[in-house]
Amino acid sequence: MKARKPDRVPALRLVALLVFAALGLGGCASAPTGREASRVAGSEPEVAESANVPEPAPPPPDDALFAPAPLPPPAPPLTASAAIGRYDARRDASLRLVIAGLEADSVGDRSRALASYQRAVRLDATNPIAFLALARHHVASGNPEDASAFLDQARALFESEGEVGASVDVFGLGLRAWIDRAQGRDAEADSRFDAARELSPEIWNDELLSADELR
Repeated sequence: MKARKPDRVPALRLVALLVFAALGLGGCASAPTGREASRVAGSEPEVAESANVPEPAPPPPDDALFAPAPLPPPAPPLTASAAIGRYDARRDASLRLVIAGLEADSVGDRSRALASYQRAVRLDATNPIAFLALARHHVASGNPEDASAFLDQARALFESEGEVGASVDVFGLGLRAWIDRAQGRDAEADSRFDAARELSPEIWNDELLSADELR
């Protein structure tokens, strides 16, 4: 009796099972997951490159946050010479008479100065600088009452022409203070002289308005 050959079928089945198990494990190891799966599917959003993001501007220094704006330079005083050419030919002719009167006052010729101012007013009765010159002439001559009346007239004419502000106030304030001082109103004079010096210390440090300073 021949010996029976061993059954090879179970062994083959075992080999097949081992092969399939190995293939299954390999497939699990190589399957994409997470970010890899998203990249494969094309669904991962694009991220902007950091080089394209603008850097924020540096903050201003602390002392610049509340720094006041620079103030405009003060307007120069409106002297008789500076006013020439701002109006018409009649005013210019009147202003030249005022300048001639101021030149006479500067050398002590008061009678000639007064005559020149009066001619300036007759030529142009709306010339406020002629009345300023008359106010200065009278307070310097010891007639503060007449000076006050001429100063009031000058102020009214300046306002009617729209000439307001530091360029004319520098003369009005100081002359009013000078009149106050001449009439014994020292408290009012001190206050007005302080305001006039704020506008032009060069003119009012001595509390006097010379003919040359108005010319």
